[in-house]
Amino acid sequence: MDHFQIDHIAIAVPCLRTSLPLFEQALQATASHEERLPHHLINAVFINGMGVGYELIEPHPSNVSLQRFLAKQNNRPAFHHIAFSVANIEAAIGMLQEKHVRFTSELPLIGSFRRKVAFIHPSSTGGVLVELCEGKT
Repeated sequence: MDHFQIDHIAIAVPCLRTSLPLFEQALQATASHEERLPHHLINAVFINGMGVGYELIEPHPSNVSLQRFLAKQNNRPAFHHIAFSVANIEAAIGMLQEKHVRFTSELPLIGSFRRKVAFIHPSSTGGVLVELCEGKT
């Protein structure tokens, strides 16, 4: 059985330029990594603060679903998903599928830091979006 460890907490933000300084001040930390992920239609910034990894995600203009999510939050930063690191993502997916857990895609995708990622469908987690990431950042 694969071991799941908390990797990061993702916060959706309408604008990284205005949100990043607020999070850096609140967490008393600076951004450690920034990445444009056009295949996921987001820009992402990682912050390690107070012993926890945070990912701020900003939608590309064509990311209608994330823009809609933010609109429901009055265009304020909001919890988006929690991510767990696993040693072997295929093994973790297989183990969870045996327990009838649904995923948003059939195969892992490439996410931040070029890691394999997979998202557990919120219908399998009581409404929470969960990301699995292979390896550590």
